[in-house]
Amino acid sequence: MKRNERRAIRQDCGAKRKARRLHIRAALLINGYSEASLAVENGITQQAMNGVVRGIRHTPRILNMLRAAGAKERDLYDPARVPGYAK
Repeated sequence: MKRNERRAIRQDCGAKRKARRLHIRAALLINGYSEASLAVENGITQQAMNGVVRGIRHTPRILNMLRAAGAKERDLYDPARVPGYAK
């Protein structure tokens, strides 16, 4: 896969995750977390956590934290899970 194709996938996934960010936050709250508490508990910055939830970043570690905290896969739009995206 070419670099610009990978970039397009990342942008598409980011836009879709941004549209679902309230669902991600709701799932966290239901399970007793906020973005800030999850970030502090796992030793990352709140800005990094917020960037992933808003679809600006696609950090695998943070996406896995969100999964473990109860966010649904259908809301995360992880580019690494798009067929053909793997490096």
